[in-house]
Amino acid sequence: MHVECTVMCQRLTSRKQRKVRKACESRELTIEIRFRRDFERHAERWDPRVGAGGGRVRRRRLTPSRPGNHRRATMRDPATNTEVGYFRMAEERVRPDTTVFAVAGDADLHSAPEFRERLRRAIDGGATILVLDLSETTLVDSTSLGVFLGAMKRLRNHGGEIRLVVPRPEIRRVFEITMLDGIFPLFETQTQAIAGEAV
Repeated sequence: MHVECTVMCQRLTSRKQRKVRKACESRELTIEIRFRRDFERHAERWDPRVGAGGGRVRRRRLTPSRPGNHRRATMRDPATNTEVGYFRMAEERVRPDTTVFAVAGDADLHSAPEFRERLRRAIDGGATILVLDLSETTLVDSTSLGVFLGAMKRLRNHGGEIRLVVPRPEIRRVFEITMLDGIFPLFETQTQAIAGEAV
């Protein structure tokens, strides 16, 4: 079962629900979508801290990062003012046609715009092979998968490809359950991905 917790715009949910129904029918999947109200209801029922106080779930406020600092909008716990998640993306041109991106932290809805723009600039700069090193990536959501697919489509028009370094089993599982492991070549190490050596 794949469970998605989403706080997306309510007017877009009908389209997503149709996609879910088609996916369940065509691929025999079980997909459940849970929205903010569902998440809060479950938390009130199962979280003893919420139940004891009889209150609602405390929402964490997103503090946007400054443009260009290569970090995602950070989520801070208002009680401790500590950062919960982060996103970092290091870029290196290892060959005239090959650019490596080392991605750390959460590749999600908040980091997707920066992710998309960095990949676009690399492609426009002449890179035909993009190596995305997800060794230190802690989360890959559907928005980032869409960024990968969009970049791959642009690269294929130039005879290029995207190679993914996915040593962590929990991240590799994301590509397996979405059947994208048949579209993107997956590698254990960055060296293998740059050389294009199958494992």
